[in-house]
Amino acid sequence: MATHPKIACYCLKIRRAAAAITRHYDQALAPCGITSAQFSLLLHLSHSPGCTASKLAALSGLDRSTLTRNLRPLVGKELVWDASPPEARDSQLELTEAGKQALECAQVRWEQAQEDVRQRLGEVGLAALDAALTALEKL
Repeated sequence: MATHPKIACYCLKIRRAAAAITRHYDQALAPCGITSAQFSLLLHLSHSPGCTASKLAALSGLDRSTLTRNLRPLVGKELVWDASPPEARDSQLELTEAGKQALECAQVRWEQAQEDVRQRLGEVGLAALDAALTALEKL
C-alpha cells in the first residue's frame, strides 16, 4: 500500500483533530456545567420542547442508546426532565429552568469558542474545512 510520506493516516489525524476540538469546546462550556455534546442536546430541546427521546435522537444524529447515555447526566443535574405520563411508551423531554439557564450560559461561551476557531483557521480555512467535512460525511 503506497502512502504519501508526509501524510499520516487520515483516520488518526481526523480523530486527533476531533478530540482537540471537543476539548476546546468542552473547556469553553465547563463554567456552565455542561459538555459540548450536552450543549447540543439542550439546544435541540430548546427548539423542540416536549419532543420524544426518539425524535431527539433523530434530530441529534444519535442512536437511542447513546442518547439515553448522554441524557442521564442532564436529568441527574435537573437540566432536563421527562414530562410524559407514567404509561407513555416514549419520554417527552423538556428543559427545566436550570436547563434554560445552562443553555443561556453556554451559548455565549460557544460563540466565543466558534470565534476562536474562526480566528485560527480564517475564512478560507473554514470554507475548506467545511467542504472537506461535508465530503467525508458522504463516505
